[in-house]
Amino acid sequence: MWRRRSRSPRRCESGLGDEDLQQAIFDDGRGIARLLGMSRPEGLLEARRAQLLKSGFSCRRSRGGRFAQAFWQFWKRLCRGEKPKEVPPLEKASRLLLACWAAMCSWDPAFVASDGWEQASKVEAKALHLVLPLLKEVPSLFGLFALLHVTDMAPDCEERWEVKCAIMRQMQRHLNASGATCPVCLEELGREPATLMVMPCSHAVHSSCYASAVRAKTSAGRCLMCRKVCNWSNIIISRLLHDYRGFILTMVDEEDSDWLVFGGGPPREFLVASICADLSEHLPYLQEVSMTMETLATLYLEGQVEVSPQGTWIVSKELMLGNRWGRGTLAGPGAEPVASKPPHVRLPVASSLVSIASSDAQVCYNEFQIQQAGAFSAGALFGLISPADQAVMTFKVPLPMQLFWSSDFHKSLESKGLPVCEEHMLDLLHNPEPEIFGRLSSLLYGDDSEEEGL
Repeated sequence: MWRRRSRSPRRCESGLGDEDLQQAIFDDGRGIARLLGMSRPEGLLEARRAQLLKSGFSCRRSRGGRFAQAFWQFWKRLCRGEKPKEVPPLEKASRLLLACWAAMCSWDPAFVASDGWEQASKVEAKALHLVLPLLKEVPSLFGLFALLHVTDMAPDCEERWEVKCAIMRQMQRHLNASGATCPVCLEELGREPATLMVMPCSHAVHSSCYASAVRAKTSAGRCLMCRKVCNWSNIIISRLLHDYRGFILTMVDEEDSDWLVFGGGPPREFLVASICADLSEHLPYLQEVSMTMETLATLYLEGQVEVSPQGTWIVSKELMLGNRWGRGTLAGPGAEPVASKPPHVRLPVASSLVSIASSDAQVCYNEFQIQQAGAFSAGALFGLISPADQAVMTFKVPLPMQLFWSSDFHKSLESKGLPVCEEHMLDLLHNPEPEIFGRLSSLLYGDDSEEEGL
């Protein structure tokens, strides 16, 4: 007797049916969401790598257990148009979306994940629909904020706006449930989630209010609520740079007009550089380096590291330090190392010490404990750890100022009637002096009286 065969669910070329693919993306996405719900989310770098592998990027483990060199090779292969592995477009786009999300919160060498997702979304924008079930699983407001940026990378289409609206509604629920208000203007935050700046600690502030707080110089590179260092990811920084260039134009125009009214004032190049310096302190990253307390004392006596009246240790001259135990550049809210331990670590002007620990991690002091010791006497810090022992120190490093400059930005200044000398401008941005950082000129000691405290 003839029997009608039951229709099996449609399957992808990889062997995954639509339901299986959706479940697989949901499970992997929920794993990333759980990481973002942790106070110190370690594992985002590995999650990004895993999704890149599943999307068809076949990487080999590089020396030191890191993958920056391998990712650079993939990027060159991608530029040549090579396809390491055939993966169905929908699955590839979905995997790259998750990889970009994890990278948005951590680190993305050569921007492989972000560029890959941006290209794949032009082919399969339907991959955005696969993240809709994930939204209720994301406990972190910063995770939703990062996912909103990932969605914005997709082309202008119906799927993009549908998912973007769903993310903003979920952000609105988070904000309304917590009753959060802006720490600057004290207004509710849940009304327009798209206009917010969300810190890695998941505290939010209006973007316009955050921009106005930049020049206040009271909380450079910190959350305005909990005072934690905002260790941004490289992707979010690159996306914020575009918005901040408009802010720089507005500030230069306003302050330049004020100086014309009252007369005098610094050169316009210095004004632009000082605004870039303020912004660079608000977009910091972390550098971990090891040195003995004797080395730190020598740097202090030579005037290369100074102490503010509040006890903050600040680099006043660019340093290139040998490194033995430090992990180098740390990325994202989990402060994960982005590469193997570098032999040398560069600390530019205005870098500030935020933590210090013994090499065996038995003794550890945070920034507030360091400030208490430094405000009492500079020599008090040197007694916290044995002088001859290697100490692991973490510095908050301002974003390189030259990243705010471009030929288009130069043309924008000229179009507003604000011409500057590009050669002088680039010299100020590449070789900043402490005076450029207006906050530092009033914080640093002007005499050598503190050396007596050693």
